[in-house]
Amino acid sequence: MGNSDGNVWRWEFQWRRNCFVWEEPMMMEFMELLNQFVPSVCRDKWLWRVNRDQGFTVNECYVLLQQKYGVLSVLDPVAEFAFTNLWKCGAPSKVCAFSWQLLLDRIQTKDNLFKRGILQYQQTNCALCELAVESSVHLFLHCDCSSKVWYDIMRWLGLVVIIPSNLASSFGLLVGCGKNKRSRECLALIWNSLLWTIWKVRNDFVFNNKEVVIEEMVDQVKTQSWKWFIGRKTNSPCLLYEWKWSPFDCFQR
Repeated sequence: MGNSDGNVWRWEFQWRRNCFVWEEPMMMEFMELLNQFVPSVCRDKWLWRVNRDQGFTVNECYVLLQQKYGVLSVLDPVAEFAFTNLWKCGAPSKVCAFSWQLLLDRIQTKDNLFKRGILQYQQTNCALCELAVESSVHLFLHCDCSSKVWYDIMRWLGLVVIIPSNLASSFGLLVGCGKNKRSRECLALIWNSLLWTIWKVRNDFVFNNKEVVIEEMVDQVKTQSWKWFIGRKTNSPCLLYEWKWSPFDCFQR
């Protein structure tokens, strides 16, 4: 392939045949391109150029990407609050990752599938209510089915709220009702459980033709959030009936 003559590397190839005349210009172009690369005699290794001494860290990579693409710098304070606190609630990682994608409008709603050319416009009606285009905001907030679940959960928590116009505001509105850090984390847990339940029920209806029952969705949000809540505790702080009866009391345990 080649050899080193002092500090100069020379490529040497053994071809099976001589080049045709019409191939010679391409060969010269190829060699000019190849001569720009000089192989190293050292063993190849990965090198994190940002910090050559300490090497790669996830935190440095995150900061670098944030600075390069300015994700948080272009967000309003409400959205920034949601992205910052989304992962601090104790919900499973896959659920938090789903919610993060949802806030970025990156999940496979019919509206997004239409934008990618997968569905026709006449196929974009909401799977649950069929009254509007299935966007992320509509499906998880303003759909007749979803809004009923939202209001039932708010009544369970003893809160009176108006469903906001976007998902980041819904996170800030619910989590902001917590009086302390522990309450806010638990409310974020319930927010994740609510959205995750809506998405699972929607998919069960679309792919398995399973009936949508509001009462079952509400109960699933409560039970699921309770399981996540006790799952991060050494000892179970409350029973399911206590969680369903007085969630805010359970938050402080």
